[in-house]
Amino acid sequence: MKNIVVVGFNTDYGFLDMEALRKEYCVTRVSVHPLLTSFLIRLNKLSNKLFELAAEFIFNIYLKNITEDAILISDDNVVSLRAHFSAATNLNRKVIIFRNTFNYQINLNRLSHVEKYSFDKDDCDKYGFKNYNQYCSGFDYIYRNKEKRNKNPVTFYFLGLDKGRRKILKLLENKLTNYTKKIDIKERPTGFKKLSNFIFKEEKYQYLNYSTHLDNILSCSVVIDIVQKGQSGLTMRAIEALAAGKKIITNNKNIINEPFYNTKNIMIIDDTVNINNVDVERFVNKDVINIDYSILEKYKVVNVFQSILE
Repeated sequence: MKNIVVVGFNTDYGFLDMEALRKEYCVTRVSVHPLLTSFLIRLNKLSNKLFELAAEFIFNIYLKNITEDAILISDDNVVSLRAHFSAATNLNRKVIIFRNTFNYQINLNRLSHVEKYSFDKDDCDKYGFKNYNQYCSGFDYIYRNKEKRNKNPVTFYFLGLDKGRRKILKLLENKLTNYTKKIDIKERPTGFKKLSNFIFKEEKYQYLNYSTHLDNILSCSVVIDIVQKGQSGLTMRAIEALAAGKKIITNNKNIINEPFYNTKNIMIIDDTVNINNVDVERFVNKDVINIDYSILEKYKVVNVFQSILE
């Protein structure tokens, strides 16, 4: 088995990624404690030089026992990226997997020695990244629970951070008055809001664990998939919906180029939500077309990572 050292992927769905990868690879996971990560991010805002020195010191400790035959993989978190500069590693391959659209604060010139992969085709074209299929961290969970959770308590479902999407989501919600729906727009608290949230536990700031999110997808009819401005690649939400056998309503026009696209399963809208009640009713009442597993498995975690690492 190939040895891979993974830095970052610290979300609960990141843990599922590691669980899937351990079936095919010898995985060493380097996890920087969330409090330390938070401190380093704050330090970076105050002094980039001090941040780099502190992060290098930390990763020199974490990576000192890594063997030369290992492949170092990180996500695109500003802290995770510093692992590629560690003096403790002398590896032949270092890989960044961008899980977000490109952040202009990242200096690509200083990462010329690292392979870069992105799910976003526009970013690949602009910055010379290699493309990977967006994957679904919860693929195996969905298939294990697909039948027993298919109870459809709501018709439409969305979960995600605002990221400039609130306006289109509100416009869409106004078009769905005849249907049950759960549109859960989250925000990250900053400044005084962090203290307020700590005391009052405001719903919009509360993190929803990934398994609950997947259960919500399994229990709806249509998943709402709204991409943020500037994103051309698929969201993981779209792949989750497909794996669960659900329909999708999305503003991502590039989805039309995907091998699973068909008009019975997927409705494309623009940012003005150019649909009416008749359009929605016709779409909801169409039978779902099952996607062949040979297509869906291309979006499994281990298959995507194999396409990158093999």
